[in-house]
Amino acid sequence: MKPSRPATEVVSATNAAAAKLASEVVLLLRVGERPRAGLDPPPDPDNESIRAYCGAAGSSLAAADFRIRDIVDQRQAC
Repeated sequence: MKPSRPATEVVSATNAAAAKLASEVVLLLRVGERPRAGLDPPPDPDNESIRAYCGAAGSSLAAADFRIRDIVDQRQAC
């Protein structure tokens, strides 16, 4: 897997899954990335973001960037 940005490196690939969608098989994979070591200047933690992709085989792939500090956990405490 290639990283989503030049300043990051892939460190894990987990939660692999396959699903049949009509006559096609869609493969899903969760990819973990981190900032590459030795960057000058290092990444700004206030502007760290994640990129989410959505799409199916044979269709265009949509991507959206989200700043990590803007993501709010909506789960309720037990």
